[in-house]
Amino acid sequence: MFGVRCAVRTGAVPARKAVIQVNPPSWEQASLMENISGGKGIEINRERRAIMTNRRAFLKGSLLMAGALVVGRPATAFASPEDYPSNIVYTKDNPGKWANKVGSHAPEVKVEGEKVTLTTRHPMSEKHYIVRHTLVSADGKVIGSKTFYPSDKEAVSTYKLPSNSGSKLYATSFCNRHDFWVTEVTTK
Repeated sequence: MFGVRCAVRTGAVPARKAVIQVNPPSWEQASLMENISGGKGIEINRERRAIMTNRRAFLKGSLLMAGALVVGRPATAFASPEDYPSNIVYTKDNPGKWANKVGSHAPEVKVEGEKVTLTTRHPMSEKHYIVRHTLVSADGKVIGSKTFYPSDKEAVSTYKLPSNSGSKLYATSFCNRHDFWVTEVTTK
């Protein structure tokens, strides 16, 4: 809670100081209260204001960095499957601790002209299912994604390739128990 000191007058009774408990104001509300009161009669929690200022500076800095990365030269998502972080990203060639799960977790990719179909041959149940498919171009642009639910009968998704998608694609499949799987495919 945040205390606000104010003077209270009721009829002929002289002014008394009271502390009223209210929800903490935002930084903007605190500044407005301070400006309206001229800095008199309302004490602003300086520590909270400093925290809000630091949080804003962090968020602004993060947005600037993200913008700089977007404006800068695009980089490939990964140079090769060997560059995937081990025990975080799994492939048919590098299944890590899930070696016996490759057939039911690594997405299969079928390319027919401009149509790409991802299939993960995995049973779907409340406790164990494929959560999501994503198709990503080599420059990191998401071509499409689909979220699945335990009630879905199968994990199959279809996407239309844009003309500028390049020749290398990454198909991803995420299992709620057996992590993130990637299949790399060349289209041309």
